[in-house]
Amino acid sequence: MKGEKNKNTNSWKGIGLSIALGGMAYGIKQVSQLPFLDTLVLAMLFGIILKAILGTENFPGELNAASRILIPFGIVFYAMKNANVAKWHNIGGQEILLVSLTMGTYFCIVFFLGKRFKLSKESIALLATGSAICGASAIAITAPAVKAKSKDVSLALLATTLAAFVGVYLFFPFFAILLQMDNSLYASLAGAVVQFTGFVKVAVYNVPTLPQTIPSQDTLDLALNLKGIRYFGLLLAIPLFGSWIKSKSHFLLVLGLFLAGSVLGSTLSLWTPTFHQNTLQPILKPLYSFSWAIALASIGLSVDIKEVFNSEGLHGLLIAFVGFLTATFVFLTAAYLFRLLL
Repeated sequence: MKGEKNKNTNSWKGIGLSIALGGMAYGIKQVSQLPFLDTLVLAMLFGIILKAILGTENFPGELNAASRILIPFGIVFYAMKNANVAKWHNIGGQEILLVSLTMGTYFCIVFFLGKRFKLSKESIALLATGSAICGASAIAITAPAVKAKSKDVSLALLATTLAAFVGVYLFFPFFAILLQMDNSLYASLAGAVVQFTGFVKVAVYNVPTLPQTIPSQDTLDLALNLKGIRYFGLLLAIPLFGSWIKSKSHFLLVLGLFLAGSVLGSTLSLWTPTFHQNTLQPILKPLYSFSWAIALASIGLSVDIKEVFNSEGLHGLLIAFVGFLTATFVFLTAAYLFRLLL
């Protein structure tokens, strides 16, 4: 009885510490408004760093209680905001095909290299969805569907973040100037390839001086429209990787929550567009961002830093970079072919 009581007490202590770190990460993002700062990455890093400084013996058990509770909670709100089929009316068949090719490239590269380097199935699944779909958010959604461990989440999140950072600030400007891209192609490339929405905005805001084929104020909308297509990749990724890892009950729950949010958000957008746009949309992102920040802080607190910065972590980073560069090559090749043929 006493041991059970101590376990419950430690669990609540873990949740309290996760709330504090997640709240700090969320607050820093809101105050700074820096697009390259991702709340979930920041929260997880705070957890990892705090544990590394203070040591394992200073932390209560059951730290992942927060992630088990809050990740499913945020999935519905995330899908309501992002997996909205009403947004597709601005998107053409060519854009959908280009994005699908890019996503497929990410999945194939991560799967085959992950198997080659003998990463765990869970790490492969998280790296693939994080790279192909939406960075930290996709990783947070996929993690419970494949029963991922904390180290799998940390490895995938750090690898995709570093690949996106280097890609946006180094690779993209280099390719843009080398290939003499116009601003429409550059924005489309950002929307189809870059993992995080914040980094998509960074890419568009810091676009080199390029020939303009569309008004400059329309480039961000173009990039985000293509990014929006990728959210629906979770409808394929969740059952695909869940079946591969044999976690049927888990992925069915996650898939059900995602579908429920998508249907509800799309229905409200079509039936009550003013309420959806002006009242609902502004509160959805804070709801899932704050809850997931707490969950990721909890995951960070349960990770031994040695489990992330090791050979497996380096292999994950290499896979994330190779995936990014290959996806960029496939997108640009297909885009130029379309321009020649159409």
